[in-house]
Amino acid sequence: DQQQPLVPQSEQFSQRKLLPSLIANSPKQNEPNVLNQWQSLPPLSPLTEHDKTYYTIRINTFHRSEQLLVSLNHHAKCPGVQQIVVIWCDSQDPPPEEIALHYSGKVLIEYHEENTLNERFRVLIPEDGNGRLTKGVLSLDDDLLRPCEALDAGFFKWTRNYDRIVGYDPRTHVVSKKKSNITGKEMMEHETSVIKEEEEEVWEYGFKSQTLSANSYSMVLLRSAFLHVDYLDYYTEFAPRPMYDAVSHNFNCEDIAMSF
Repeated sequence: DQQQPLVPQSEQFSQRKLLPSLIANSPKQNEPNVLNQWQSLPPLSPLTEHDKTYYTIRINTFHRSEQLLVSLNHHAKCPGVQQIVVIWCDSQDPPPEEIALHYSGKVLIEYHEENTLNERFRVLIPEDGNGRLTKGVLSLDDDLLRPCEALDAGFFKWTRNYDRIVGYDPRTHVVSKKKSNITGKEMMEHETSVIKEEEEEVWEYGFKSQTLSANSYSMVLLRSAFLHVDYLDYYTEFAPRPMYDAVSHNFNCEDIAMSF
């Protein structure tokens, strides 16, 4: 089933509402004009003819060597794949030989000391080495397999919109109202014994079914999506530390963080 890739529109809920508060609360980046710095990053490197033909896959994996090998065997056969970088975050065990020395010659192991979802965006390949990345990167989880033709369709669509994230799994955010009660301490301070309920708007992560029924979306999941390699460096170097630390601590939401 060849799922059509999506080119997201700009997410009005991200930069306009969340980003300023995250930066303002960052002790490391609480400096004048830091928001302007974040929104004025260097321009993306233009694509060469080679970049319009080939792409690099970065596979996120952990303790699933059998599944990873299935993914490598499949994706190595795709003609548009120049190289497959395996993000190896297991400091205790090395990758099996059939992975480290994959028969295709396309596989490179990138060894990371930390095991967080931020590492999937941290590029450790030397710029002048044989493992130099193409401008186009397919961020991929090890348990997802799509036909090479479906990946090609997404890749060529990305080359025409290389400042966007182009992927296959859209999600939307929803705003719901939740009731919150005044605490006992607050009751004493206000000299009241009446429990007052207040409604507050809370942003929540929408399910795929909500996205499909609404026929709109806010972001694309990075478990299977094309993006420019420069965005990986921007994320690692410039992401607000509270956001970066939250992804590391909760082992989640790196898709939301990258969408900024």
